[in-house]
Amino acid sequence: MSLPELLNQYWDVIAKNPVFFITTAFVFSGIGFYFAKLVYGAIANIARERLEAARDDAARLERAKREESETVSKLREELEKRSQGGSHSRQVPIEQRKSAAEKPNSIGLKVADGGSAKASVVDSFFLSIPHRSLEDALDEARKVHKLVFAVIYDESHPRQSKLTYSLGYFMEYHTTKKLVDEYFIPAVVKASNEKAAELVPSDDPLENCLWVVMTSAGEVLRREGVYANPDEGLKRVRAVIASAGKI
Repeated sequence: MSLPELLNQYWDVIAKNPVFFITTAFVFSGIGFYFAKLVYGAIANIARERLEAARDDAARLERAKREESETVSKLREELEKRSQGGSHSRQVPIEQRKSAAEKPNSIGLKVADGGSAKASVVDSFFLSIPHRSLEDALDEARKVHKLVFAVIYDESHPRQSKLTYSLGYFMEYHTTKKLVDEYFIPAVVKASNEKAAELVPSDDPLENCLWVVMTSAGEVLRREGVYANPDEGLKRVRAVIASAGKI
């Protein structure tokens, strides 16, 4: 049967039964609308998710930028205060003064120049003043049966391996400070220190300071760049304590 004949029959049926025509049109238009709704709905959901993800990324970047700016401002103010203080001593907690007396090799707390001021800022990240040599830290760790929490940085680097920035964020939470004080002997060591240099991987230029956790016997339990994030700092300190069987 030819196409014109089929069309004629179809129109005859419609002419005899208009309800059939209306019902058929309704069904097909409904199906088309349903599929169109599904397709456009899926596209709209994808677009909305991408937009929300982009907004979240933008918010995170803005928050990180703001936090970094605030940290830099605080550190600058701290350094200016200490520099203006001349030869005046920095007031420190009794716990820190006691630790300084026990560790004659630690950097003093007199703020006479920018270098001493920077050391004071780094010391403030801990509850007790960190050692400046791995040998001293290991020696004390053996006596008190603790782990060594060592941070190694390149003193010749223009930003000293981002020491104050990365370590400041890592140690920001007071809970992190308390855990480090309870389970570790801290040390902030220059890469020029012979024993510290042995711990730096040959392919690490120390653009970021290096975190090394050791047993009192010198066994390395963890070695990685200092993560500039307080949540990660707390999580990683807890993880290394748990892995060493200290909790």
